[in-house]
Amino acid sequence: MNKSEDSAVIKYYKTKESLWGYNLILKGVKHFGYYPKGKENISIADAQEIMSIEVGKQLNLSKDSLVLDAGCGEGPVSVAIAQKYKYRLEGLDLLDFNVEHANERAKKAGVSDRAHFQVGNYSKLDFPDNHFDGVFMVETFVHAPDYKKVLKEIRRVLKPGGKLVIAEYTKSPDEELTPRQRRILENIIVFSSMPSFRYFINDKFAELISAEGFNDVKTSNISQRIEPMTKKLYYIAIIPYQIIRLFKLQKHFINTMWGVYHYPYNKIGIWRYNITTCTKPNR
Repeated sequence: MNKSEDSAVIKYYKTKESLWGYNLILKGVKHFGYYPKGKENISIADAQEIMSIEVGKQLNLSKDSLVLDAGCGEGPVSVAIAQKYKYRLEGLDLLDFNVEHANERAKKAGVSDRAHFQVGNYSKLDFPDNHFDGVFMVETFVHAPDYKKVLKEIRRVLKPGGKLVIAEYTKSPDEELTPRQRRILENIIVFSSMPSFRYFINDKFAELISAEGFNDVKTSNISQRIEPMTKKLYYIAIIPYQIIRLFKLQKHFINTMWGVYHYPYNKIGIWRYNITTCTKPNR
């Protein structure tokens, strides 16, 4: 990212709505939760921890493997993985206050010897070639201005045979959407600073990853497993959103808007939540 691209993401996360919403409702954890079958009524916090454990499971690496958390936020995924799987974690994030909170989280959890976080940019990684055993991104890849550049950098720093895990959204192609649906998604993309989301198309995401030189690409649609959280966020957002829409303030409250449309759009498949795994070729 260049400075203007950096600032767009930083601006989004520094809005009062983002700061209040992520802190008050999600306690600083900026990703969806995974609800196993039969456990749809567990808390948001429990579901988010299960999602973190699922990402670590998909990495499927040995103890003490070196793993990069690209876009770490406040570090909940890395901390949970360090505790459960005993990997060594390096986390990067554009936001200095996220990094500060992430290092505090690791210290409180007793894994600061295994999980370390610093300000950095996953579009231009300050790590040598063939450095990491694994890399993961949890709901951060959509923020990349140039997804190809990010994948190129990740491929560079992964060891041959290294694993990449991506937990991310995809969407229906524009031609399958109504004009209103296209307008709503475009507003979400612009005001949430998610430019790469435009290119992450349902049933085409694996091809996009393969085209950038990764092998064994497998994508699992787990939208049903996050649906309980989208429903909870819908009921939190629906009444405030009516006031926001009345005064035409949607662009100033984009998370509230996204909260209202996550649930119905997820149910009809306009957007999906996927976990994708792949490897860097051995040669």
